[in-house]
Amino acid sequence: MFRPNVCHLLYRYYPIWGGAENQAMILVSHLTRLNSNNFVVTRRFSKQHRAQEVIDGHSVYRVFSVGADSIGHLFFALSALWFLWKRRKRFDILHVHGSVGMGLIGLFIARLLGKKMVMKFSEAKKIGFLSQKRFGFFLLRLLKRIDRIVCISEKIHRNVLDIAVSSKKVACIPNGVDTRNFSPGKDKVKSRQVLDLDSDAFIALFTGRLVWGKGLDILLKSWVQVVSKVPESLLLVLGSDAYQRDGVSGEAKRFVEENNLSNQVRFLGAQKDVDAYLKCSDLFIFPARDEAEGLSNSLLEAMACGLPVIASDIHANRSIIENQRNGLLYPTEDFEKLTSTILMLKRDESIGRALGSNAHKTIREKYTIEAVSVEYAKLYQEILSE
Repeated sequence: MFRPNVCHLLYRYYPIWGGAENQAMILVSHLTRLNSNNFVVTRRFSKQHRAQEVIDGHSVYRVFSVGADSIGHLFFALSALWFLWKRRKRFDILHVHGSVGMGLIGLFIARLLGKKMVMKFSEAKKIGFLSQKRFGFFLLRLLKRIDRIVCISEKIHRNVLDIAVSSKKVACIPNGVDTRNFSPGKDKVKSRQVLDLDSDAFIALFTGRLVWGKGLDILLKSWVQVVSKVPESLLLVLGSDAYQRDGVSGEAKRFVEENNLSNQVRFLGAQKDVDAYLKCSDLFIFPARDEAEGLSNSLLEAMACGLPVIASDIHANRSIIENQRNGLLYPTEDFEKLTSTILMLKRDESIGRALGSNAHKTIREKYTIEAVSVEYAKLYQEILSE
């Protein structure tokens, strides 16, 4: 039986960091269950994070690094190289999760150690950003040396092909959802009791990093109007802006206080058991404004739980949502249209049930982590046989 030996390299490895890190965690876990030999190398940000531990059947090693931004990445590259050189016989493929910067670090290590390399590309904007820089064209040309680039959306796929990477070296594999955890809830009332939530409230949920690009400010402006019409409404905000340059947590909380929404908006911080909150909610809202947004794990998870979802009309969301069939799209930045859409679902619950049912079917058909893991296993086998 084919058993690839894979080292997964990424800068961070905790779900609180963001969707990319959370996606890496569930992917590595499922690849391990597919009889693949996997281990993770990442950065040790503090002494609170163990230098080595086993998570869901695979080993995680955190290497020493100092500094932030470019300096931090440089030290991480050197530490990871030294660590992996000592363990070079343990793996055949280096699978890098991240953007262009991590891809270049991975290429540097893979070439020195004579390993095959897979890079997962989850951000489209970095290609456009680098193409405008003085040495960006040279850096982008280096990406052509990677054995396989995996794109999570068609837009990212096109952007990678635009920099003249051979189509034979590019694969399109979406993010996946662990449908064992993210599935429709059976008893919403009981789920709310466990979380100490009002059983009669109209509950909407937002999950994600609290940064400008996610559009939380748009949702909060809309929520002022929703509450004026439906006072028993409650918005749950799950996420953090820790270590984020463009964090909006403080600004968002000030807005809530200034508009007397403290009883209708709760900031719950980063949560490990996001599925518990999804299963007790009536609605999921994803108001991202950034066209460079990748394939949102938060959106996929909400759909897997059979929730009706409302999302901004950006490319990434359109790639998942067929408007009025498995979700609803509204014009980006238009908080008044978002308000009317929320209130429409509140008035007619049958529409929400139909949307949620179709959303769940979409995930089961296209986005399960089991199917995604099989695609990666095939990819590993392909590049090792070349």
